[in-house]
Amino acid sequence: MILLGLLIIAAGAFCQSSSYVPIKKIKTWSWESFWLTQGIFAWLVFPLAGALLAVPEGESLLSLFTSNPEASLATICYGALWGVGGLTFGLSMRYLGVALGQSISLGTCAALGTVLAPVFTGHASDITTSVIIPLLLRSEQPLCKKDPKPQPQNMKKPQIKRKPAVAPHPLRH
Repeated sequence: MILLGLLIIAAGAFCQSSSYVPIKKIKTWSWESFWLTQGIFAWLVFPLAGALLAVPEGESLLSLFTSNPEASLATICYGALWGVGGLTFGLSMRYLGVALGQSISLGTCAALGTVLAPVFTGHASDITTSVIIPLLLRSEQPLCKKDPKPQPQNMKKPQIKRKPAVAPHPLRH
């Protein structure tokens, strides 16, 4: 059973990494066109093909959806939210850069995942003891220490003479 799980993980890793293979061929495409094309295949075509392959013999995909409509609708909604999250994560990398984009995106995901999971599962009372109280206690502390000796306002800053970073071209005057 463990070997089957490892094979499924390996197949998923191969599929995930192979989604970036055509990047060299589509460098002239806009970012949105690439994401739309990848999204159609990654979020519609391949999941539908995988679901059709996983349907037990004698059943149909539609009968499985209608057997528990609430769970089916929740699965579809969470899948759509996953897609929106992937799109906004990509946009944050584009507009904020890797360091700031990942910090904000992953920090937001971790914070919301910590707070919203107990709310949706009906254990909201657990939040007060494990999350809210430490946050309130930490919010009273300053984010950075103030300098104990403030600088006088009339003190001048030293003037530093700097050389230009690039020497002027000898042919240009």
